[in-house]
Amino acid sequence: PAAQSFVLALALLLRATTLGEAAEPADATIVLQLQLPPSTSPETVRGLIADLAAKGAHPVTQPTATSEAAAQPVFNAANFAAQAWKGSKQAVQALPFLRRMPQIWIEQVEADGGTPEVALWFWIVAFAGLAAAPLIGVAFRALVDRQQTRVSEVRPTPRFWVAVIRFLAELASLALFGVFLWAALLWISRGVPILGESADQLVWFALKWRLLITVLTIVVSPQRADLRLLAFDDTDARICFWWLAVYFAVIPLSPFLIWLVERLGFGHDTVLGAALALGLSVTTYKVAMYWSIRRPIARAILAATGDEPGPVRRAIAASWHWFFITLTLVVFLMASVEFSLGKGAAAVFSSASATTGIIVALAVLGQASHNLIARLF
Repeated sequence: PAAQSFVLALALLLRATTLGEAAEPADATIVLQLQLPPSTSPETVRGLIADLAAKGAHPVTQPTATSEAAAQPVFNAANFAAQAWKGSKQAVQALPFLRRMPQIWIEQVEADGGTPEVALWFWIVAFAGLAAAPLIGVAFRALVDRQQTRVSEVRPTPRFWVAVIRFLAELASLALFGVFLWAALLWISRGVPILGESADQLVWFALKWRLLITVLTIVVSPQRADLRLLAFDDTDARICFWWLAVYFAVIPLSPFLIWLVERLGFGHDTVLGAALALGLSVTTYKVAMYWSIRRPIARAILAATGDEPGPVRRAIAASWHWFFITLTLVVFLMASVEFSLGKGAAAVFSSASATTGIIVALAVLGQASHNLIARLF
């Protein structure tokens, strides 16, 4: 009947396949798919399988589309948010481990060949050097102002050159401060690798901090209205200077602290917790800062050119702070998600700070350059 004819045809096919194996490579795999008619009896099927097994055939399980889809993770908004929330929750729960930082710091210094006294003196020298930085800047500015006063009595000096001389004096004070701090920290950390690495990172933070303060002092100039590059009065200049001075100290300090936590060997959750705590604190301060200086900046925008402001400039003056507040919150949320998904905390923190800082710098420098060009020409 039909079933017997099918079996005979199948046997001939198997023999043909066996003869054809000589033409295939030794490690080639031949897959044979059989489709039996529904009328085939179970005994015939079992006999067919036994015959195939005797000829060296092995059953192959083909994965189904359903199993493949189930094996692949589903990346959607809900899954993404759940993963970020889980990582953030674990990070917050790991924050108490940071209380062991002083103890771990001493242990790391001892493991590198230092002593607890050296570990303590490193930070004493570091804080003393950082405290001396503003004093060095004040001393250099006082010397420059005294010299310019003597020169002005003989020959008036244009304001542009006065600003250039003050900027060069600030750079000289910055260089002196950097060399002094770097030499002192290297002397105290000689022969101890972790102290040497921390000294490099700390000096780099201090130089970025003082450079930002130098630029802020020149642009806002709270003490010298004649050198001010933005259209502030004295009160607005002092308000903006102190708010921004604190922020410019925090910008380079935060990546250094995250680096230190990572260098001390804390786990990912603890590092993430420290980054989230710092990020939340900095974000809160920035929102408060933008809100507090919104009116001084608005007055500076309206008085930028000395002409009657148009509708566009009035709209910018009235709403600039909302743009920067929104930008700050978006950057914080994006950085938090990247933290939670396992990205490098120090790199993400630096990128997040740089994103906002670059936009602020472009806005301020654009207005300052406009005022400077107006003064020169």
